[in-house]
Amino acid sequence: MVARPSLALEFFNRIKQASDRFAFLAALVNSSPPTFECDWLDFKIGDDPAIKDKKRLEEEQKRVWSKALSAMANSGGGVLVWGIKAEKDKATGIDAANALALVPDVHQFVTRLQELHRQATDPPVLNVDYLPVPTSDTDRAGLVACLIPDSPYKPHRAEFVEGKPFFVRAGDNSAPASVALLRSLFYPSANSELTVEFAHLERDESLGIQIAWDAEFCEMPSMESIPDLSRQSQRHPFLNIDFSAMQFDPMNRVNEDFYRELANYEFVRRLFRPVRLLVKNTGQVAAKNVRAELTVPTDIGVMVLDASEMPDPPERKASIVSQAVMKGIRPAFRREPGEVNIEKNDHRFRIEIDCGDLQPGRWIKSDEFFVGKGQTGDLVLAGQVFAENLPQPKGFSLTVAVNVTNTKMTVSELRSLPEPAED
Repeated sequence: MVARPSLALEFFNRIKQASDRFAFLAALVNSSPPTFECDWLDFKIGDDPAIKDKKRLEEEQKRVWSKALSAMANSGGGVLVWGIKAEKDKATGIDAANALALVPDVHQFVTRLQELHRQATDPPVLNVDYLPVPTSDTDRAGLVACLIPDSPYKPHRAEFVEGKPFFVRAGDNSAPASVALLRSLFYPSANSELTVEFAHLERDESLGIQIAWDAEFCEMPSMESIPDLSRQSQRHPFLNIDFSAMQFDPMNRVNEDFYRELANYEFVRRLFRPVRLLVKNTGQVAAKNVRAELTVPTDIGVMVLDASEMPDPPERKASIVSQAVMKGIRPAFRREPGEVNIEKNDHRFRIEIDCGDLQPGRWIKSDEFFVGKGQTGDLVLAGQVFAENLPQPKGFSLTVAVNVTNTKMTVSELRSLPEPAED
């Protein structure tokens, strides 16, 4: 089986390759969208002026280091950044980087972590990489990034934590491993392994965890400035009566809102792009009742729609029966594997994908849903995948590099567009 790419290693290498490492890491603080902690990324303070007893702070950092080594080595690896404070994001409830709390002396701190390393876990975690990042070449204060690799010798016990528990990463938290999870760590051949990646829209193949697309943010004329679609006059040559105004056929009447519907259709068509995900069981045992969930905050300039919310191409003739109403009606029967359900509140979109049971080596391709981003930049889709026999939800992160072109359309240009054809 081909190993999946390590997001932690990729991120750590991006830090090392940055021309200004401190600026790269500092930009994570209060970023837009927020930089969330996840199963492979954690933030911890380097110093806290509120704690006057520095011995107590050192003891707490000793426990944190032991816990982090255990959790990340047991859970696929991760990056721990010292010197950044994280707090709960109001929109999602997930810890996000929100302030600098620098390490007073980065080189001295790395030496201390290395001294604690061998005794911090049982067995010791091998091949940990340390990267001191001072604020400048002349300053000793700064940040410290630690790459903790996935361990072939897991599970690792946290020796500096009371009770010496085994920890795992679960989203933005390091938690004691359950009995079921410990069993899967000691006997990995009995463990399910679920992955989530982008899927090709038409072919049954994976596109990986990173894709890119181009989109257009086209500013349309205001609805008030867009005229009605006028009826073609059908005046009787002798009676001087305009039969077009009588609307004899209510099932085939002139759609006066045609141009306004066209503006909405064109705006959505140019900005939103279809997305399909592929959920696969790469483990050796069946996964039962698999479900993937993604959360997208509403305050980052991103919208998510399901297929029923996408506007149909407007028609110049309209039936009295609303196509939009008919399109929005969903059959009231059990969901099929791959079906997408999108819920929205004031703070976030939540995308749920039901996958049913997945045998080893089997996969489910989700239905299409649509994502629109108003500005150029990376869009991170973070989520978790669940299964009844998966000891802990497994976090995942997908990235879209979005390039947005801004344009503007006049009423005249709108009216000159050809009538769109049905898909």
